[in-house]
Amino acid sequence: MAFEAFELERNKREILRTIAACREDQAASIHLKPLAGKTPPDELWTLTHLKKLWLRGGTIEHLPKEIGRLQELEQLELLNTKLQRLPTEIVSLSRLRHLELTDSEVTELPEEFSRLVSLRVVILHRNQLQTLPDSFGQMNRLEIAEIDFNQIEQLPEDLSGLTNLRVLGLGDSRLSALPQSIGELTTMEELYLGANQLTELPDEIGNLERLETFQITRNQVRALPLTIGRWLTYSHTLKGGDSYPPARQVA
Repeated sequence: MAFEAFELERNKREILRTIAACREDQAASIHLKPLAGKTPPDELWTLTHLKKLWLRGGTIEHLPKEIGRLQELEQLELLNTKLQRLPTEIVSLSRLRHLELTDSEVTELPEEFSRLVSLRVVILHRNQLQTLPDSFGQMNRLEIAEIDFNQIEQLPEDLSGLTNLRVLGLGDSRLSALPQSIGELTTMEELYLGANQLTELPDEIGNLERLETFQITRNQVRALPLTIGRWLTYSHTLKGGDSYPPARQVA
């Protein structure tokens, strides 16, 4: 136990030195790993000039509201933590373009998630998300959303605001149906729905004429909508709803 306490204290001192150096140099990015303790050190939130922040550590359980002070932040990566939720104040980061939160325990996103008006990329692999906030469907600058390996049972009914979405990953979750509004995502190029509980697809999916990759393995889909014929070419091998090679876009 004495050795463990010594290691934790040394780790804390090293992190504080890194933060102090970042402050002195006005560095635009900082990468802290591994982090010991349930919350990052308070000194971190004084680095209001930061544009990129990486936090890695299996013991982090909480982010304080002070994260909202990082108004210059453009990229935030939180990897391998015990976080169960994000503070509401995170939606005030109006310049945030890239958010990655993987290998954690997050069960929900803030309801006002769409206030992240600059967000282009969101990666939320391997969490415990059960739903997405309704506002998610109105993020008109979002281009890539990778939300695989969660427990999502349904999507927001209205996805029409995702007017620039090119990649959507929802594999290895619990989806049993797709909303009709999925057909309004006409900029979509890659759609991953493997390992869910889907039994059918809405006819509106045929509107996704820019699709280059369509993955729907390990579901229970027995037939494809005739509207998929709008895609230039497609082929499928039906084995218990398991295998569908990529579709190709209309020329």
